[in-house]
Amino acid sequence: MNTLKSAALLVVLLGVLYGVYVALNKPDPPEHAGNAPGEGGSPLIEYNRDSATGSSGSASPVGYEESNAALPSNRSVRGGAYPSQLDSGAMPPPTTVPGSAPPSTSSGGLARSTYESPADSPASPNAASPGSASTAGAPQLELTPAASETAQAAADAASPALAAYALRRDLAEAEQLVAEGKYRSALAKLSPHCLHTELPTEQRAVLYSWLDALAGKVIYSREHLLAAAHQVRKGETLYDVAQQYNVEYRLLQNINGREVSNPDVLIPSTELKVVPGPFRADVNLTKGELTLLVNDLYAGRFPFTVGDQPPQPGEYRIVDKRSQQKTYVGFDGRMVPANDPANPYGGWWISLGGEVAIHGSPTTPGNKTLGCISLSPNDAKDVYGIVSIGSDVKIHR
Repeated sequence: MNTLKSAALLVVLLGVLYGVYVALNKPDPPEHAGNAPGEGGSPLIEYNRDSATGSSGSASPVGYEESNAALPSNRSVRGGAYPSQLDSGAMPPPTTVPGSAPPSTSSGGLARSTYESPADSPASPNAASPGSASTAGAPQLELTPAASETAQAAADAASPALAAYALRRDLAEAEQLVAEGKYRSALAKLSPHCLHTELPTEQRAVLYSWLDALAGKVIYSREHLLAAAHQVRKGETLYDVAQQYNVEYRLLQNINGREVSNPDVLIPSTELKVVPGPFRADVNLTKGELTLLVNDLYAGRFPFTVGDQPPQPGEYRIVDKRSQQKTYVGFDGRMVPANDPANPYGGWWISLGGEVAIHGSPTTPGNKTLGCISLSPNDAKDVYGIVSIGSDVKIHR
């Protein structure tokens, strides 16, 4: 009897071990099942992986203009490849974003921003600091289960191999979410990886092709993928709407360009795309990249150079913003007027308190990089039009 029991137990154990072996050695599912868009495992977003130029052929969204201005010669990286609107059935190939120039091989997969801020409008008498008011009553995004800070800490302790494995796993899940039309969830799945520093260059390029495309669709397109449409009330201005959602009014004006020509005048009952804020910035001094996030969702990145007044790592908050109004004063007492093309701030100045600031750069070529965190003229304009007074900024190495 004992012999029979032992034999039965041995058979059960062998069965369990075989099941574990099969599970561990199960081959990965194919990237695409070959079904029609919207069915089974086929993505609703199509890829053109054989494109020589990386161009998707998608048109730039209404309300956004592509800038053709070259970056200053002292910048070797081009960045901020967003926001480009995606059509519901088309997504760019893994190395570019609709409406942006193909990335150069020396840029690590970065492509220049195509986002344009509208011309500055006179401040509303009812809004002393547009986009910087309290969030009371404003709907907030659902936070991702793993906040970016937690993911970053875990990644710092992990090996590059584990970080690469985690990215491959999440990319597979994101592709399935896209196939199901869950673009926001796909962006949330991949966003924690945007601050990882261990990923190889090739994998970073793939990651950011997904992130830039998804951010363009989820955050910067006119589709209501973050919150329900905001219906304009009688007497409401765009400044009021921006304050309610804790974002910069210029951002909402850019996205809703068809409906908004004057931020002081809105037609009642008009439906607007809104982005519940606030935005925040992560400034990596070692990599020279400024990454924007909104409630832990990736929202774009920009390269920068550090001038003659380097910032100290730490936690900051935007306390003031000036466009075309900031005179540069150097350590040597030299002053450059705000409207001078040689002004190191380049017309866009975002104060983090004290002498620390994020700003533009001279529009005249050949100038030495001065100031603190210096962005290209176009990227400085982009960032200025997205972050608001009160936005948090983390500077680290």
